[in-house]
Amino acid sequence: MTATLMYKCGRIDIRSLRKILGHESIEAIEIYTHVDDGQLQAAVNANSLAMMFS
Repeated sequence: MTATLMYKCGRIDIRSLRKILGHESIEAIEIYTHVDDGQLQAAVNANSLAMMFS
């Protein structure tokens, strides 16, 4: 839950979050972070290139 809140509310990238939480790999941190549909839509809206893949 903490990793998800830091990622979602702190607007921190996953690589930085990995270092803060002391994980060795991105795969390890992905277990503890969750992305909701609103967050995905906001990411697509913020990046015009992402719209080509949605």
